[in-house]
Amino acid sequence: MAEWSSSARSRPGRQPALGAYSASKFALAALADSLRAELKPSDIKVILVEPGTIATEIWSTAVSAGRALYDRLPVEARRYYGAAMEATINTAEERGGNGLAPEAAARVLVRALERPNPRPRYLIGRDARFASVIPYLPATLRAYLVATQMPAGPAKDTPSPAITDR
Repeated sequence: MAEWSSSARSRPGRQPALGAYSASKFALAALADSLRAELKPSDIKVILVEPGTIATEIWSTAVSAGRALYDRLPVEARRYYGAAMEATINTAEERGGNGLAPEAAARVLVRALERPNPRPRYLIGRDARFASVIPYLPATLRAYLVATQMPAGPAKDTPSPAITDR
C-alpha cells in the first residue's frame, strides 16, 4: 500500500496559507505509520511517498487561485499579508517550471512497489531530501529560517494607509 504525500510535511509554516496543507501531510504520515504497524501481521507493506516539486498543473492552478485571492483582499489584509502572498505566488510560479517530471516520480513509485521489502518512506527529488532534514533543526533555527524566507508586510503595489492626526 502506498500513501502519496508531500515534502510540505517537512516545511510547515514556510509559506502563508499552507499550514492546513502541511498539517494534512503530517496526518497522512501518522496514518501510514499506524497502518504499517497494524498491517504487519498480514504482511501488507505500507510506504509513504513524499515528493518534492513535481511539474504538474497544480502550480499554475495555485498561481491563478493565489492571484484571484490576492485581488479580492481588502487593503488592510494586503498590509499584513501582501508581501507574503506575493512571495508564495512567485514561488509557485518558479517551482512549476523547475519541477521533476511526473514520469520520474512515477518510476520511483513503481520501483518501490515492486520491491519485496520496500523502505517505509521514499523521498522524491532533491528538494524533498533537503526538506527532510528541516524537522531535525532546533526550533529557534527553524523559526529564523522561515522568517527570513517569508517576507512580511505589504506587497509592493499596496498603497500605504493614510496617516491622520487625531
